[in-house]
Amino acid sequence: MIMQHFLIALYLCGIAALLSSCAGTGGVHPGVTAPPPGETVGPAPRPGQTVLSYTEEELQVLGNTFAYNVLKRLNDLRRDRNVQPLLRWHRHLEEAAVGHTQEMARNNHLNWVANDGTTVEDRAIAAGYPLGSQLLDGFIGVGYFSGPDFIDSMMRIYPIDNPFVAARFVHVGAARVGTRWTILLAFPSTNNKTMVFEWDDDVDSPVFQGSF
Repeated sequence: MIMQHFLIALYLCGIAALLSSCAGTGGVHPGVTAPPPGETVGPAPRPGQTVLSYTEEELQVLGNTFAYNVLKRLNDLRRDRNVQPLLRWHRHLEEAAVGHTQEMARNNHLNWVANDGTTVEDRAIAAGYPLGSQLLDGFIGVGYFSGPDFIDSMMRIYPIDNPFVAARFVHVGAARVGTRWTILLAFPSTNNKTMVFEWDDDVDSPVFQGSF
């Protein structure tokens, strides 16, 4: 089931307009040089690669600055709030985010559903992510060149029950095209096993205990 943050498209369109009025045409932040039109900023493909998820340290060793900056900011927020587990970057979620962000840029819109009806859930499953549980959430936005800036803005706008700091998620993937962003967080299917969560008062969120 798609979660409540997937219903923010109209709100984010309003945010995009506000960014444009505050930061200049197209929501570009002052002093930031825009990338060429249509440029996709994200990790470079690695032919033959079989590893699917990465820690911050692994991304740093690989020199994947884009993914590292997004993952580190998200995990710093989780560390500050004692939220476990820390997220891992997942290539299939990245692929879904890239496809969705490219479609938004190509058709000049900001929505969770593509013009042809394709959803981000469809993209994640098509990329190979085991999304049988349908436990997927995230944010889309426009007007940001920096992953940490976009993340911090979404934390300010949605300080309560923000998926960035929800213990129910273990993987993240993101993409940027121009100033448009998609960040997806997910928890994989466990092949029809029962997933057990217990409420943790310290983090005010359900915490995954295991699969049985």
